[in-house]
Amino acid sequence: MNSLFNNFSLLTASAQESYVVAFDASLVIEVGLHIVAVILLFVIISKLLFKPVRGVLAKRKEKIATDLSLAKSNKENALMLKEEYDKKLADIKDEANEILRQAHEKAKLNEKNIINEAKIEADRIKARANVDIEREQQKAREEMKKDIIQVATLMASKFVSAAIDANKQDELVEQTINEMGDKVWLR
Repeated sequence: MNSLFNNFSLLTASAQESYVVAFDASLVIEVGLHIVAVILLFVIISKLLFKPVRGVLAKRKEKIATDLSLAKSNKENALMLKEEYDKKLADIKDEANEILRQAHEKAKLNEKNIINEAKIEADRIKARANVDIEREQQKAREEMKKDIIQVATLMASKFVSAAIDANKQDELVEQTINEMGDKVWLR
């Protein structure tokens, strides 16, 4: 076979001189060997490299799918939490409005109570003042009666001489006071 290959190579060498590309047996063998080597190399590389790379890619694909699923579930949880937060916020606003309304009503009630208590206290003070005024008026009347009695006594004593005794004088004063009536004292 060696001699055959040598003869074939000499033949191709002489034929190559006349052609740019010579399709002879050595070319076909070389191409065949190269194809077999590439296929063999592809099989070896696929066993050594492509399988692990495919495994890494499959794990990576699975991790990405897991991450996407986790992100989707986190997004759904976040949306649910946001809805709960919005609901609680609305409830808090409603509760705050209710508290403010109750405080406003309580303040109005306290205002009414304070006003009523102030009116009652004012009426009490007014009544006490009226009683005090009445007492003072009565006292003033009594003092005026005494003063008028004294003035009348003095005047009567000057007009009436020593002939009228004290009993008669008291009767005249009482009679004069009774004739004048209470209208004079009430002014």
